Amino acid sequence: MTTHVPVAATRRRRDACRAAAMLALACALAGAAPAAAQLLPLWSGGGTPAAPGSYVWHTLAWDGGDRPALGVAPLAALERAPGVALASEWSPLLRSGDGSRLERARQSVRATAAAGAADVGIEWAQESGLARGGDAGWAVQSGGEAPRDAAFGAALRGDRGALALAVSVAGARGAGFGVEAAAPLAAGWRARARASATSRDGRLDVRWDDRTVAARGAWSERRFACAIAGDTRAGAFAVALDAVDREPARSGAGDALADRLAWRGARADWDARAGALRLGATVAHGAARQRLEVRRDGTAYAVAAGPATERAAELRAGPAAARWTARAWAGRVTTAADAALALWPFDGLAGAAGTRIAASSALTLDHAGVAVDGAQAVRRGWDAGLAAWWLAPRGDFESWRGVLFGLGHDGAQGGTLGVRRAVLAGLRIARTQTIAGTPVRLECVQWAPLAWRRDTAPAAAAGPAPGPEQPGAGGSTHALRTWGGTIIRVSL
Repeated sequence: MTTHVPVAATRRRRDACRAAAMLALACALAGAAPAAAQLLPLWSGGGTPAAPGSYVWHTLAWDGGDRPALGVAPLAALERAPGVALASEWSPLLRSGDGSRLERARQSVRATAAAGAADVGIEWAQESGLARGGDAGWAVQSGGEAPRDAAFGAALRGDRGALALAVSVAGARGAGFGVEAAAPLAAGWRARARASATSRDGRLDVRWDDRTVAARGAWSERRFACAIAGDTRAGAFAVALDAVDREPARSGAGDALADRLAWRGARADWDARAGALRLGATVAHGAARQRLEVRRDGTAYAVAAGPATERAAELRAGPAAARWTARAWAGRVTTAADAALALWPFDGLAGAAGTRIAASSALTLDHAGVAVDGAQAVRRGWDAGLAAWWLAPRGDFESWRGVLFGLGHDGAQGGTLGVRRAVLAGLRIARTQTIAGTPVRLECVQWAPLAWRRDTAPAAAAGPAPGPEQPGAGGSTHALRTWGGTIIRVSL
């Protein structure tokens, strides 16, 4: 007897399996770094730039300047000269031929002043992120309205140290606080510590065929960081530890997003002068565990969870009398995640049978690069940078369908990443110009692919061979036809 399966039903099942696998990978990548999402059309449901620090993102964004938020790091934010500072950043990082997009944006206004022995400041900031991926059969989008935050802080400085406090307000999400202190430890050594608690929110939209589920979530975010720095005959040393924890808020009726994260990171820096040379080195390590849930009326129907680790090392060198510095770096990001998706919110018949999609995935990203950077002009002038980045992603996934209340497997599939190696070139150019006594700075960063190597025939673990529209198909190249890697910053 021959059984004919409708083509549309087979495609829907295949798309759902791929969606679950992508959700598993997305959860793992979000725990490590938002930058990893630039390499593949994968992302978390948060869709916000507020994420743990990452060397991958630091390299991609070419973000040499530290711009701490007043509500999170009040002492560092109030260290600059009194006045008004405006900053805006827009990053269309990825636009792919299959409709995938990854964008970030942030605007802030900060006013600071001296009030006797204290420094006071007020800040307004708005940041947003948009992540969308998929094809004609399914799509995932995260982001939503841009959250707006306001913060007020004050700092006291003296010979024995400094202390700063800040209070932040995040609209209907509630209030938060930040505290930061610095003190000398011994001759030439100093310590700094800060802690904060803020509220954040995000949105995740999942579409399967013609059905769309929109889940909104809120969570509390707690951050802690401490550092010790000192000067010796061998140079200047600094060691820093940081932690980020997210706890979801209690969800009510309807679809809700619950994001849980635990991140721990460590970093060590060394800078010295040897004759006519400036030398430096950095070592960084981070580990995270994240769990992402989509719930309806308190019942989770989509779950993805897994660990992630990141480590990197960097060497720097340049003439002491020159404005430029050369650097080389190497690192690795590893992630793994498991995911499950119940189909009852999308298909009533599938829900009655208890049909679920399960997926498991793993990804390793090895990367290395070199760059030459010019020092930032203070009041007037040009500065630029040039970089090359080698990327070697390796990963695989498998997915299957439990046809009757999770019992039995059907439609098992598996595969590997189609890109084995890629080479990117980056260019940064900036102009600082004083207008009416105010320095105005415009900075542009652009990354572009130079070359890549694909698997000629990606391995399939089980199930039918991928169709021509699937990533990993031998004749498909739409996943590589991308435009993006752009960052534009304006500040004054």
